[in-house]
Amino acid sequence: MTTCERRAEVILGAPLLGEQLTMAMYLGGGLILLGIFLCNKPFARA
Repeated sequence: MTTCERRAEVILGAPLLGEQLTMAMYLGGGLILLGIFLCNKPFARA
């Protein structure tokens, strides 16, 4: 598991644990997930 995937799990898991997140944290999590998606997209076609 890569560091980015671990960060995505933390961002997605925080609301389930009742953690307070700021808008900046949500935007950062969205950027991380977008980066993971874009990096893995070429491999999905192979």
